[in-house]
Amino acid sequence: MRSHVVIFTCSALLILLILPRAVLAVETEPFPSSSISFELVSNALAWFLPLGVTLVAVGASDSERARHAAVSLPLAMAVAAAGYTLTGFGLQFGGVGLVSEQPAFASLVSEWSPLDLSQGPGWGLLGLRGFGFPVELRSEDTLMLLLSQLPLVTMTAVIPLLAIGDRLRPLPSALLAALISGVVYPIVGNWVRGGGWLSQLGVTSDLGQGFVDFGLSTYHLVGACAALAGLFAFRRVEPRQPAQGTPQLPRVYLPLNVLLGGCLALVGWMVVQVAQPLIDHASISRPTAMLNALLAISGSALASLLYGWLVRGQFDTGLVGRGIIAGLVAIGPSVAFVPPLAAVCIGAISGLALAPTMYLTERVVGLDDRAAALSVHGASAIWGLLALGIFANGTQGSGWGANSALPAGSAQGVTGLLAVSDLVPDVGQLYAQIFGLMGILVFALALPWLLLGVLSKAYISPATMSALAGGRTSHAKPSAAVWASTGSGEAVREKLRASFDRIALMFARTDEADPYALEGGDETLEEPGVPEEPTPAPHRHFPSSS
Repeated sequence: MRSHVVIFTCSALLILLILPRAVLAVETEPFPSSSISFELVSNALAWFLPLGVTLVAVGASDSERARHAAVSLPLAMAVAAAGYTLTGFGLQFGGVGLVSEQPAFASLVSEWSPLDLSQGPGWGLLGLRGFGFPVELRSEDTLMLLLSQLPLVTMTAVIPLLAIGDRLRPLPSALLAALISGVVYPIVGNWVRGGGWLSQLGVTSDLGQGFVDFGLSTYHLVGACAALAGLFAFRRVEPRQPAQGTPQLPRVYLPLNVLLGGCLALVGWMVVQVAQPLIDHASISRPTAMLNALLAISGSALASLLYGWLVRGQFDTGLVGRGIIAGLVAIGPSVAFVPPLAAVCIGAISGLALAPTMYLTERVVGLDDRAAALSVHGASAIWGLLALGIFANGTQGSGWGANSALPAGSAQGVTGLLAVSDLVPDVGQLYAQIFGLMGILVFALALPWLLLGVLSKAYISPATMSALAGGRTSHAKPSAAVWASTGSGEAVREKLRASFDRIALMFARTDEADPYALEGGDETLEEPGVPEEPTPAPHRHFPSSS
């Protein structure tokens, strides 16, 4: 299996060697304008972001998991490109012409809102034009807008596949990627950057300048929510055992992959920030934003190094690679709106919190998130979105979003609680971030949970259902190994625990075929006091796919 990882790593290095020549070739081609050439090159370099995220997951996985992680990227790329082109672009940017002054988007003015008649404009939920990317919309600007989203859509779709791809067959994996790229990502993107209700909270509710996310860390959060839904729907069943010894940091199998992936993700992320469409770059300072990004990532990496040294007595490569990505996710929303010292603080907190959130996810909540999707992409995105409402000082982002609470013609930018001395702190910005987080979390978690919940029930093996039915018919008490009991107690408590475990296990499965089989052996339901008898090998309902 290690050969797959070597091939994947060599392919990434080959891209690094070939791409500069391709960039030079692109620059010599006769394009209509230099801006088009810059956007094309930027869109090509932006693919380093999903590639880097995948490389980090591959380097931190054993041979079997690494094989599944490596094939997750091309699967997500293919499905995301098709799903976003067919339905995603229309849902996200079908009404962008209502908030953008660019002539190329003048025909994209169809936005559905259930509250416009009663509450006025500004409550759009999804776009209604551009499905299938029709010919009449294929101008250079709209094509560039579509191309700029594909690396981000792929990254969002690959995050849950890296977390649970080894538990899914190819068809359920493709369905999950299609749901994210064709429905969840574009609708959330409409709310944040397509003129939807979150971006208009400053006008409709006097909450700062609306929900602000400059670096688009919201999409990392969407991927983490889908991963959380999958980890619960396909939850592994393991016996409850008391913790032994000091908790150890997760093992890293290919340290070079992890570091290379973190650096590639950093390059791709920076390109995305510089080349974002629909942004008034005149209202921000690009050098300041890039400096803040580097400071935050440095703070996160140093904090991760410090944590690994304090825990293990040496630096941990896996923690540093993941800390780089966690830092860029955390600083993303506020990268253009905070002072440098605040950027260091935001990054350092995300780096220090990385390992504890990984521990809480695995040991306390009981989710086997070996890809650390919830910690790297989920927790860091939540912290970064909230940090904007705290540290934004108001010197950058004037006119980012309309704010009816500010005086007409005010030059005050995006402002949180810690504004500079001559500006007024704006607690409404923090409220806008909180309300936006709540809406995104509910929506981005609900749809994948519904899909994966149905799939988890549909893929329970017949042998498991027969064994479970037999246990209910005979009123047999499940064995302690199967149901993960913790010892003897009152009869009523034991019966209630067994009943709740039966219900919970209906939504769970393991790596192998039988969702009620445990790692390390094959267990069956048995009568109390009856010694175990050899049983045939369990039915393998989920053969591993290459």
